[in-house]
Amino acid sequence: MFEPWILLVTFFSSLAIGLLFIARPSLLATQEHMERDLGARQATHTRPTPRVGGIGIVVAIALGCAYYADQLKTDLLFSLAAGLVVFWVGLREDIHRNISPRARLLAAFISAALAITLTRTVVPDLGLFPGSLVQWILPAIAITLLWSA
Repeated sequence: MFEPWILLVTFFSSLAIGLLFIARPSLLATQEHMERDLGARQATHTRPTPRVGGIGIVVAIALGCAYYADQLKTDLLFSLAAGLVVFWVGLREDIHRNISPRARLLAAFISAALAITLTRTVVPDLGLFPGSLVQWILPAIAITLLWSA
């Protein structure tokens, strides 16, 4: 059963954690570290900015899952658990800035492969061709990996 207050709790917990890292970016990165990030190829910020917003989102999801644990299907929990691989690599990259794009992509593939393995689910059809991709299991897995990466 949906209860609006849990939505508010998860939202405000995520907001509070995000605001904490905005107000106190030194909790996870030094000023020099954030300034050095401005010259990176993929950088779009014009001033030093903490990049750890995913922490608040993951905490909010964990709170929601903890509250609704008895009502959640195992496939959803497995999918969320598989996503922790890519979250961890992304968080490490946000803090240390030493993860290559190739390593981040590999982490995304590992997360997707883990989700496929745990849930036994693939993208069955893209709606582009008649028939189902499940007829060709390897292309279905490849498309699922690319789609989720």
